[in-house]
Amino acid sequence: WIFENGPDFLKSKNLVHIWEKDVLRSRQAVIDGNGKILFELGDLMTEDPPHKRASNWNLTYLVVHERKMGENLPEGLMDSTGRLVLPLEFFDLSVWEKDRFLTAKTAAGKLVLMTIDGKKIHEFEPGKSSIMMQSTGKSPNSPLVVWTENETLLIDAKNQLIRRFELPFGREKLSEKMAERYVVLIKNNQKVWADFRSGKVFFE
Repeated sequence: WIFENGPDFLKSKNLVHIWEKDVLRSRQAVIDGNGKILFELGDLMTEDPPHKRASNWNLTYLVVHERKMGENLPEGLMDSTGRLVLPLEFFDLSVWEKDRFLTAKTAAGKLVLMTIDGKKIHEFEPGKSSIMMQSTGKSPNSPLVVWTENETLLIDAKNQLIRRFELPFGREKLSEKMAERYVVLIKNNQKVWADFRSGKVFFE
């Protein structure tokens, strides 16, 4: 048995590798805190660490692909019961914000932002960068900024799109009061302030 993160992080569930006797081949399983196998991944496998510090080391979702070697294998999403939530049809699939969002690249090469159940929130314009996220303020209800090098989205606490701007985010946190109305963007290395209630933008 090989524990991915070791016993220090074993809360209630953990991912283990099971090595077949006298063969350099393994399969993966999820076990409970007593070492009982809850389910095996079978023909699937994951390369992601099973726990994230933000989720208090609690196993929730696994990004999986077919159990074979190779690059750019289609990925899907499995929950902590072994159920395949999303089919194996995405690339660069990532879980964000304590299991709130998914980002992925489709077979057509488009970047998408989705809810954890696979509902598409937005499809981004083609670009070179990956998708990034950051809260605009300190309040739990502050809008979440999601951006690439081409555009910036503001998402509310109910995962609804507030507004879209055709400029990248400035990666700057504002005071809680300012963050309720403004977001800082960047154009040609210059800060651009945007009032996301009205949609108006103005240079600093």
